[in-house]
Amino acid sequence: MTKSAVTYSRYSSAGQDPQTIQTQQAACHKWAKENGYTVIKDYVDEAASGKSTAKRYQFQQMLHDAKHGEFSAVIVLDSSRFARSATDSLVARQELAESDVRVISVTEGFDEETPEGKFMVTIISAVNQHTSDAMAARTRRGQEATMERAKAAGKGIYMGGTVSLGYLIDKDTRHFELDPVTAPVVEQIFEDFSKGVPVVDICEKLNKTGVKTAQGNSFTKSSLQNLLKNPIYTGLFSYSTTEIADGVPRIVSDEVFEACQARIARQRNVRKNKRSYLLASKIYCDVCDEWLIGTSATGNGGHFLYYSCKKAVGKDKTCNVKYICGEKLENAVLESSQALLTDENISLIAKAVSALSKKRSENPYIAQLTKEISKTEKAIENLLDQIESGNATDTISTRFQKREDELQILKAELKKVRANSKPLEESTILSFLN
Repeated sequence: MTKSAVTYSRYSSAGQDPQTIQTQQAACHKWAKENGYTVIKDYVDEAASGKSTAKRYQFQQMLHDAKHGEFSAVIVLDSSRFARSATDSLVARQELAESDVRVISVTEGFDEETPEGKFMVTIISAVNQHTSDAMAARTRRGQEATMERAKAAGKGIYMGGTVSLGYLIDKDTRHFELDPVTAPVVEQIFEDFSKGVPVVDICEKLNKTGVKTAQGNSFTKSSLQNLLKNPIYTGLFSYSTTEIADGVPRIVSDEVFEACQARIARQRNVRKNKRSYLLASKIYCDVCDEWLIGTSATGNGGHFLYYSCKKAVGKDKTCNVKYICGEKLENAVLESSQALLTDENISLIAKAVSALSKKRSENPYIAQLTKEISKTEKAIENLLDQIESGNATDTISTRFQKREDELQILKAELKKVRANSKPLEESTILSFLN
């Protein structure tokens, strides 16, 4: 009889080759075929740390889906792909076991259904935890040592990630160098913006000439503003808590950079005071069924708001519905909406919105955290019993303190998750609508 299974794969960082996902999946699928399993779904977390499962959203989804009984096994390449944290690994395995779902490691080959297999899972989880902690400690020490060298030399050192547009990295020293092709482009962007050239025009010019962002994408208002706000172009190297003035080659002067920041601040203030169009992208043109968008015009000593068909003000201009008085249209819609808000309809809306809110607030992570808190509290009680009976040792005291710290972290996480998952009560919605 064929059994249903799913696979779980992940790779740790954005710099790691995503091809490892295909390698993991191929091995899992091969094992499944050879052992009578049919893979019904592949769960993948890309650029996700193995240290914690909390922010591995596909992992959390897999735990949630397991409760529906659609598969009987989770196949992974090895235990470290499943979780490096011993606590996370054992908690997740227990949760899956309660849904009659096994975790199968392709490369490690032991049977988790046996006492020996369960013992090996515990040992390997602890080893993975130690490996993860040791790697993190080595990485941290290496980064700190590198930053000390950088400060002593007065030069920034590339520490990984995307290199800002306008720079290259020397392969030998890992110092920043000006890119002779893109550095002048960056300088021109700052000059144009500081002189008031519209953002749309700057983006259009860059995209027409084939200039890409540091991430390899076309320029948008957002990506252009991110570039303009980056202090690296004044020569400031910044990594974690380390800053080195003139740590990288300067591209723009302080005066030009500050002028750009002042313009960004002015634009932000204008946007804050900008009148919103209540019906934008909520109503359609009765001629061509396109969205109506908000526009404005100044004349006769006043500022007037209108709604126009997108095709009337866009590039094609194929519709004639150009100016509908914004105030009149909004008032008409408001009056019609108020007429629909009878007591009966308000009650129906409140029930429907409350039901939808409660459905969306169902978070399987809450149950997992609650269970882990209960287990931790029980462990603390057991340790207290040993201390009260006169068996307190340094080891037991250390374990007690560690469990206390774990409990506080778990409770804080639960509080945060519950706050983000709190459903809207029907009475609250009724009060708002009335």
